[in-house]
Parts: sequence; structure tokens; C-alpha cells
Amino acid sequence: MDIVFDLGGVIFNWRPEELLTACFPDERSRALVRREVLQHSDWRELDRGTLDYPEAATRAHERGGLSVQQVLAFLESVPPSLTLIGEAVDLVWQLREQGHRLFYLSNMHAASIAHIEQAAGVWGAFEGGVVSCRVHSIKPEEAIFRRLEHDFALSLERCVFIDDARENVEAARALKMSAIEFQGVRECSRELAELAGS
Repeated sequence: MDIVFDLGGVIFNWRPEELLTACFPDERSRALVRREVLQHSDWRELDRGTLDYPEAATRAHERGGLSVQQVLAFLESVPPSLTLIGEAVDLVWQLREQGHRLFYLSNMHAASIAHIEQAAGVWGAFEGGVVSCRVHSIKPEEAIFRRLEHDFALSLERCVFIDDARENVEAARALKMSAIEFQGVRECSRELAELAGS
């Protein structure tokens, strides 16, 4: 079975609310960053690799009144916050040892993927993958799924896709992939076992 993992929120911790609290002591600032950074279309452009941190910080400042330095500091805190989820790493290696081929498909900023590629203990389990900022396409767009299919000679219909974002899971299912909405390692492991046995 070919299994395709999302990275942030599945293999690596992604906890934006904790990050907001750590960076901004007041709710007003947190609300501004939520609206003008995390929930703004610029976040997707960072994922797409068509926007860098300094420009994103300048734009957010112009829209919401936060200082460029505040926004830039928040953005620069994102990569080191992406720490490995130990149970997920264990699952990845178990699946690899069972003979499954593993790949990754992730929306991620350039600074974030550069940072997490230094994390030891997980990358050797994967045969490869596609990261949005390097191909200028993002989930849930079909193009990024097709890029993965093309680059690794996969058949999407024979892959299992795991992601914590429902819209991405639905996009994968629309392409006839089996898909699991990640809600924790144990539940994911159970669903994978069911798919392997079907």
C-alpha cells in the first residue's frame, strides 16, 4: 500500500493558538494576527512559495496596524514550533517496516520545510514527497496531487492519503484516493489497518 502523509499537524506539531499566546500577551493582537495573517489569503501564498516573510509582514502591517516587527517575529517563530510528534514517527516506521511505501504531501512555507528537514529520525522512512512552496501549488488544488503522482509514478487511486484538514481529505477523495482525516495516531492506525485488510 502506498501511503501519503501530510506533515504539519500529522507528523509535526502545528499549534497556532499556542504560538499566538506565546507571541502576543493581549487578545486584541492575537485576533489581529488570526485575521490578518493566519486566516488571510497571504498565508496560502506563503505556502505556495509566491510570498516571503518580509513582504507578508509588511502587508499584514498595512492591513491591520500591527508593526512589521511583530508580524515578522510571529512568522519567524513558526518553523521552530514544528516539532516531531513521537507517536506519529513510530507509526511511520512501523508502516515502513510492514513494507508500505511512504510519501509526503504538504502545504508549507519555505522557511518551515527548510527547518524541519533538519529533524532527525523520520525522513529515512519516506521515499519522497512534494511540498507546496517548491512547486507553487497547494492543497486542495488538484495540481499538487497530480505532481506527486507524476514525480513518483504513483496511481492516486491506489494511495491512502492522511491529512488533518477536511478540505484536503475531500479533495483527495474526489481524485479517488482512499483518505483518512487525521484525528490522532491511534485512530489513524486503526483506520489504516482496516484499509489494509479490505
